Amino acid sequence: MKHKHYIYYQGCSRSSKYIADNKKAISFYTSCNEISNQCITQFIKETELDIEKLNQYLIQSQDEKIYLLYKKGKFHLQTFSIDDYIIKSYKKESNRYIATTRTNKKLKILLRWKNGNGIAFPAFQIS
Repeated sequence: MKHKHYIYYQGCSRSSKYIADNKKAISFYTSCNEISNQCITQFIKETELDIEKLNQYLIQSQDEKIYLLYKKGKFHLQTFSIDDYIIKSYKKESNRYIATTRTNKKLKILLRWKNGNGIAFPAFQIS
């Protein structure tokens, strides 16, 4: 797989290993992206969110978090209500779920692969 990994990054224009005239690598990279997108779309289409488990995770990971932001020479303190993270419903889009919380905030829940487009180690990216 190391060889495939190397070819993949030779075909990725954002990579330091990119080789612009390596048509084979660019084709391989493009193919990996297409397969990745198909898998994500199919997973979203066929799978329902377990809201109870996701809510438990969000409560554990977000409860009592305080954000300290710095902008233009000033610090800003930001806190959230746990109700901002408790999902009451969701809808599906091709590559993500859009959840609505108790406070009517929208959470975008995207499915991503932790190892780029190698289609391994799935994870949700929540924003």
